[in-house]
Amino acid sequence: MSTPADNVVSIAAALDAAVDAPQLAQAGDQGPFGGRDDDDMLDRPRMPRDCPVKALGLGTDGQTCWYLNVLGQLVPMGPRDHGKNNLHALFTPRTHLLAKYWPRWSEPKKDRAGNIVKDSEIVGFKQDDASEALIAACGEAGIFDQQGRVRGRGAHRGKDRALIVHYGDRVMIARAAMQARAGMGGPEWHPTGLIDGYVYPAAAATPRPAGDAGDVAAVERLLSLIATWNWRRGSLDAMLALGWIAQTAISGALGWRSHLFITGGRGTGKSSFNGKDGLCDRLLGTSVLRTGNATEAAVRQMLRAQTIPIIFDEFEPNAFNAHKLAAVLELARVASSGGDVHKGGSDHRAAEFVLNSCFQFSAILTPHMEPQDRSRFAILELEPLLPGTRRLDLDGAGLPAIGAALARRMIDGWWRWQETFAAYHDALTDKGHSARSADTFGTLLAAADLALYDEVPDADLLGDWASQCAPDALAEIAETAEDHEACLTHLTTTMAQARGGDLRETLGTWIGQAVVSDGSQEIDRRSQARAKLGELGLKVVNARKLPPDDHGRPRWGYAEHVEGQPCYLAVAQTGRGLAEIFGPTKWQAGGWAQTLARAPAAIRGVKVKFAKSKALTAVLVPIEHVIDPGEVAGWVACPMPQEGGQ
Repeated sequence: MSTPADNVVSIAAALDAAVDAPQLAQAGDQGPFGGRDDDDMLDRPRMPRDCPVKALGLGTDGQTCWYLNVLGQLVPMGPRDHGKNNLHALFTPRTHLLAKYWPRWSEPKKDRAGNIVKDSEIVGFKQDDASEALIAACGEAGIFDQQGRVRGRGAHRGKDRALIVHYGDRVMIARAAMQARAGMGGPEWHPTGLIDGYVYPAAAATPRPAGDAGDVAAVERLLSLIATWNWRRGSLDAMLALGWIAQTAISGALGWRSHLFITGGRGTGKSSFNGKDGLCDRLLGTSVLRTGNATEAAVRQMLRAQTIPIIFDEFEPNAFNAHKLAAVLELARVASSGGDVHKGGSDHRAAEFVLNSCFQFSAILTPHMEPQDRSRFAILELEPLLPGTRRLDLDGAGLPAIGAALARRMIDGWWRWQETFAAYHDALTDKGHSARSADTFGTLLAAADLALYDEVPDADLLGDWASQCAPDALAEIAETAEDHEACLTHLTTTMAQARGGDLRETLGTWIGQAVVSDGSQEIDRRSQARAKLGELGLKVVNARKLPPDDHGRPRWGYAEHVEGQPCYLAVAQTGRGLAEIFGPTKWQAGGWAQTLARAPAAIRGVKVKFAKSKALTAVLVPIEHVIDPGEVAGWVACPMPQEGGQ
């Protein structure tokens, strides 16, 4: 038995040989999860820090929980969806973690004497504990609104002009500021998931760019291969086609996306260019959405949050699909400048669809396009193949490898995209392009430039391509009429009959008869034409300036037309006659007046008396926009607003 003195000696000895106490936890270590303190607040997290399922938050409806599952896919689950099988799906293929995190133990087995013959063991997981922990984790993460925060496969714009490309299983980031500095920064690679506040959910993998710097020789071989097709505009069309293909690698991150329409008769090689197993298909692989007959709704639903390019093969117009084709072209129009489309569903919730994709179509005949649609396309026409042309060996061209090299060159050149695009845009506007057509052709030329060269283009190169793209040489521009011109064409070519038994004549003929000379032989014909036009809400007049209103704004009236004065066609804003003429068109319901008011030197808001009706508000359209001014007796050009004091 030890004495107090012995205890004193033992303590003294221990103090003389003191050792540090063992460190049971490191700074930042996670404590055991699953537990509460006395006031029912969480003391330790309910989910382990290394849980591969990520709780993103609670939806704006207060019910839906949003997760990234083990595979990185975005999964919404309602409160009643946290059943056993759904939880297994959430954790697959690592379903064993459910039992590790929330184990369910069996009861120990005992003999008749009460001795334990088999200890407790884990026989599954506690579903209630697992669902409670997951739902609570979403609540702790806060509100998650998936609208605008989910980014699918394809290119996206990141912070500070960074290029972000989602390849399905990995996410690449190329930072323009770092790329611009010599020797700094290749692309960074990240796992899918939450990056800078956006969710990049996992999806099927798409072809990745080449691991090393892109080989310009591969791009040059591709351009030579594209040039073997018999393009109507030769090297220009080949360059534009290369530009569209190059654009696909980064199109979702651009401020403007240009579309392509390949047209030509049978045997011109359309299918070998963009058909199944054609050049574009082999180059781009699964990084493009291919379809032959999809509707507008189907395209939206396939895209969702993706920005990958879309190729339509056999986009042929016929008597039964005009509305369907127009809806798809409207999608392409929205996608040019980019935007989000929202559609209501049967569950009274709006679904969001991202439209930042570039489109390519092919057909024997191009469908009808409104000017605002046509200005977003480069229309490349294929001529019949020249005699003796050999069949292309696409199998031996190594197109997948060329596609990877092309994508890498676009990524490596991202740092100079904005400057290169601006240079081509300005060169095209200097040649007479509108801002819209300069966007379309400037994007394609700039993309081809990034693919072929390493520096911003010089003045000689810019001038050469801008000259080849002169507006009067491009059918996409030269053959496109302004909206007011198309409206006037519809009006002047409309057939009308003055009385039963009379010949049907165009309204343009009547307008021409209404402005003939004052000679005695013409007076009767002129009076009859003016009377017929008045019944429809049309009248040839001279503009008469009135005193300004109380706010100093100019006012205009009208006078009966006489020779030697600027002549206008007054078009009523309302009236049954004009409503019938424009009824089947987009200018119906008075839309014709709004469109015609945009014609150069037009005067709006003038009160004009037509036939026996009371005065109606009308638009005065310069007669030279309506008919050939040479047919107008004593024609004098109508002044522009600033010249006429408007």
